[in-house]
Amino acid sequence: MEAFGKYGYALTGGYQLYSAVLRDKPQDLRYLLAQDIYKSSINFRNMFDVSLTSLHLAARLNLLECLQVLLDNGAEVDCLDMNAMTPLLFAVWNGSLECVRALLKAGANPCGSRYVNIASVSVAIQRSHPEIFQELVEHGADINVRLLSKVVNTSASSGPLYRSVEHQDLESFRTLLLYGADPDYNCKDQELLKLEKPTSLLEFCLQQHCNIAYIILLIDFGANLYLPDLMKVYCWDAEIKELLMTARATPRSLKFYARFAIRQELVKVGRVSSIEQLEVPTKLKQYLKYELQKRWTMLDNAVNGAT
Repeated sequence: MEAFGKYGYALTGGYQLYSAVLRDKPQDLRYLLAQDIYKSSINFRNMFDVSLTSLHLAARLNLLECLQVLLDNGAEVDCLDMNAMTPLLFAVWNGSLECVRALLKAGANPCGSRYVNIASVSVAIQRSHPEIFQELVEHGADINVRLLSKVVNTSASSGPLYRSVEHQDLESFRTLLLYGADPDYNCKDQELLKLEKPTSLLEFCLQQHCNIAYIILLIDFGANLYLPDLMKVYCWDAEIKELLMTARATPRSLKFYARFAIRQELVKVGRVSSIEQLEVPTKLKQYLKYELQKRWTMLDNAVNGAT
């Protein structure tokens, strides 16, 4: 009977907290959470709304003050709803920059949840929230994260780069590479290397019939051009095949490898966006930021043509 009573209090208290957030009443939240009986229900899940907690709801509705009150009172920052979504993923999806900052400051995992089929950085890019993407990266979001919702016994990958290829999202693909996504990471993963024929990103692009802009980006960002067997992989575009054969026959320059090494070090310390602050000539900054790539006009044309 006593246990039932406690459960009943938790249920009632949880719904009252949820209701206060739903009505955007941070002052009511403070009043309720000052009482232990309500504070113990702070992570209560509303079974009538995909098991959302009050923190999920505040993030989904972009209610910063309510969200902050909940965080200040010990709400679980990385709690999952029934779809394995965290409050951070809701905030990223809705473009709630201040809510994202508050959650990250409270210790939220910048990657979001590995149990859903999309990473937080992918959401930020695809929903056109560049400031949020930047915030996630600066807080350590892994742009090479492997999601657990896909079985790892297949030759395909589940990372953000592969998702951008699947959705033919060239701008997301380029942004991820600019921020240090590894064009060969699928062929460095120890689990996937146990497979007989792990699929490289370059081969995946060929299989998906991506346009030449994807191939140019992979070449310029240092992808291993020898991973796919071009004699066995069907290359539907003669121009792409010629581009790859030419790139294979042309050794990359020392300047190329110097840029690659510098950018890799910046990625490691989360400062790839700080190239402009380097005390080097402007021309070198432009080179490090890939602003001198003449053939990238083809990429811009491809992006504009797709919109």
